[in-house]
Amino acid sequence: MKVGILITDAVRDELIGQYGDYPDMFENLLLGADKSLDIVRFDVQQAVPDIVDCDGYIITGSRYSVYDDLPWIRHLVDFVRDALSAGKKIVGVCFGHQLMAHYFGGLVEKSSNGWAVGVHKSEIILKQPWMDFHKGQSGNTFSLISSHQDQVVSIPTDASLYATNDFCPIAGFVVGHQVMTVQGHPEFDKDYASALLDIRRDVLGEDLVERGKSTLDKRSTGWAGNVIHRWFVDDDNASEPDLPLVEHPTNGHHGLEIKVIPLDTYSEGGDRVKWPQSLAMINFEQIHDSDKPEAIEDSVLFRKDRWTLVIYYRYNAEERPDGEILGVGIWNLESLMYDTIEQDYCTIIQMIRVGKSSQLSERLTEILSARTKSSRATDRRSAGKGATPAKPRVWALKTKYVRKRMELDGVDFNITEDSDLSGRTLQSYILENISGRSVSEVAAKFGKTKLGSKDVARIIATTALHYRPGGLGRRGKSNSRFIDGHYFKVFNVNSRMYPDNSGLRFPHIPLSQLAVEDWEESIVSDLLESILFIPVMKKKDGKLIDGKYMKPIFAKVSDSDLEGIRKEYKMFSELINRGDAKRIFDGDRHHNRLPKASETKYLHMRPCGRDGSVTEIDSNGNVCTKMALWLNAKFVHSLILDGVKKDSSP
Repeated sequence: MKVGILITDAVRDELIGQYGDYPDMFENLLLGADKSLDIVRFDVQQAVPDIVDCDGYIITGSRYSVYDDLPWIRHLVDFVRDALSAGKKIVGVCFGHQLMAHYFGGLVEKSSNGWAVGVHKSEIILKQPWMDFHKGQSGNTFSLISSHQDQVVSIPTDASLYATNDFCPIAGFVVGHQVMTVQGHPEFDKDYASALLDIRRDVLGEDLVERGKSTLDKRSTGWAGNVIHRWFVDDDNASEPDLPLVEHPTNGHHGLEIKVIPLDTYSEGGDRVKWPQSLAMINFEQIHDSDKPEAIEDSVLFRKDRWTLVIYYRYNAEERPDGEILGVGIWNLESLMYDTIEQDYCTIIQMIRVGKSSQLSERLTEILSARTKSSRATDRRSAGKGATPAKPRVWALKTKYVRKRMELDGVDFNITEDSDLSGRTLQSYILENISGRSVSEVAAKFGKTKLGSKDVARIIATTALHYRPGGLGRRGKSNSRFIDGHYFKVFNVNSRMYPDNSGLRFPHIPLSQLAVEDWEESIVSDLLESILFIPVMKKKDGKLIDGKYMKPIFAKVSDSDLEGIRKEYKMFSELINRGDAKRIFDGDRHHNRLPKASETKYLHMRPCGRDGSVTEIDSNGNVCTKMALWLNAKFVHSLILDGVKKDSSP
């Protein structure tokens, strides 16, 4: 797991040599709980990080006040908004505690009690599953070193107070499963606190300093790192529904989860659910090491997500998360395609129990999937005794299930239908109707006679896969490339299996959106989980009419390659945000400063129009050529060869 320390201040120069800086203190605290943690530092007074850099963040203490009108504080608030929207967890300490209160609408001001120094004991008034106190700590109290003058004096409406003391009534709160705060300093040790008090004698006064120092032996430090660690990595704090006390009026079921589903539109036409609907985390260890498999009715999936209040909204990158509300619905997992969901659940459970968590894929199931949940392709968690560590995954409902739910809920949204494969798999359908046939044969099969366009292979294959009597669908044209949970690409290859053109194009993402969109939310990340190649082998003379469809290839992107793609995606996002996509006219042609395919391994950007004359505006208001991301031809070539090799292996 990767944790980011958002540094909001620095230790005084005269103390840093002996005690280290604030991130050093947090590293010592967290690594004492889990030495495998990957901890990264970010000086937010200089710049906030990319949201996808880490799984969660800690906001440190600071000499500044949250109500100071400073640019870096405003930027940090913006970062918090985007991080929470992206599902990241945040721990706020001291200034961080106050900043989160300020963000959610609470009130922060200088306390009438003056400075808080020394050790303060807090009472736990709302016990949380992640509170794991050790020896020296009562089950209902904890003690931390304090050093602050500002306090949260009014708790945010959305927050739940879990800790209080006489000096600081709002000593810690949580907001849902994403935010945990504490006013005291779990990272301070008593020697540093004592030295800091000595330096502040002129400000605090002799009496207060000595009273504060007299309390420093009362603090036990061993538990604090474990608590924060459990907050970040333990699934217990996210295993219950958002509204656990809500009771169903007829069947007595307790608990109602709340989900929001963003709905998006392709720039080239066609609608989509922006991403599959993630549910509860999958605990590999618990499933693998248990004596017997847990029935779906007894699982965390049912406990948390059996009944869900769903809010559909129009996704808008510039206004997120404040897009137009399109409708609401109540989902019950048992009310739609439950037999398939239960079968998918058993398939995944069996894979985990036999030690194959690392081999899980969304392609194994029809409706309920094990979807990856991590900011880095290389992240792994324990999969049980003797099992290979595996990518973190969540229970998730595939987009085609979400679309059916939307229809039942009457959402005012154009939904692209999946093809009717009459119970057959997509692969078997392609093998039966397309593979081994020439382009002209497939054209004749589906009533097409006019051939000659460079895109005819894609058009015909799309027609075949979406064919239904009377036309191509509701819109009279085929604009969806998603079938049976897969994103398919039909393209020409030569005898060496090298793709024509410059690789494979992703759907257009507006530059203004690409500059700010997180990797996990991007269509590129989504499509790489489910991409299906249908190569068309050309004859040596290159005539498209004589091309022949090959067997479909499920492209398997390795972890290392996926991490490389993520980094290049982030690079393009940063370059666009910097203005490098701006059109530059050199007297002969237009160009930009973005890297070319020859300068990258995985991704490049090319104009959407034939001549590059179509333009769009980036996030800075610059006029740019309308462009799309492409997979580099050389990388696509390697995926094809790997797929052909696996298909031919015994």
